[in-house]
Amino acid sequence: MTAARQLTELSGLQDRATFVEGNADTLPFETGSFDGGISLYVGMNLPDREAVLREAARVIKPGGRLVWSEAVLKGGLPHYPLPWAAVPENSFLVSETALIRLFEKSGFQVTVNDETSAHIELARQRAASGIVPTAAHREANEVVLGNDLLERRKSYIGNLVEGRLVAIVISARRTK
Repeated sequence: MTAARQLTELSGLQDRATFVEGNADTLPFETGSFDGGISLYVGMNLPDREAVLREAARVIKPGGRLVWSEAVLKGGLPHYPLPWAAVPENSFLVSETALIRLFEKSGFQVTVNDETSAHIELARQRAASGIVPTAAHREANEVVLGNDLLERRKSYIGNLVEGRLVAIVISARRTK
């Protein structure tokens, strides 16, 4: 929480953001409290997505939107380590079909956008550019993702290229 507040202050947004610590499957908010929500590449860390999506549907107003990005299984089990998990036991990957079913079961209508090609192309452009992250960028990433981040990122891109994983963005509208 301290880091979130510091980063918000550094970006001049402290008057526009509030942070509340909680558990994603038991949110500390009233029903229908929000117009929408966002979850960027978090789902792979959630052992119980169904409970999290049920809570999201509870706190998002009818007609509200949820944007959710996630890596999902496609063609076989992925190679590890990955950015979110060094070993399979700490990763909770599902297929795109299973994820869509969970959204629909929770009361969302979904549209899916596949970002896999964009992720691969960005990695290729970055590698071809010769740009090397600054020490500050590496340190910031290592604080959050560990000192083996580059290995994990290469493994992730390799899994995308091999078709083991797909990177998707779901735009969901709460229907119930």
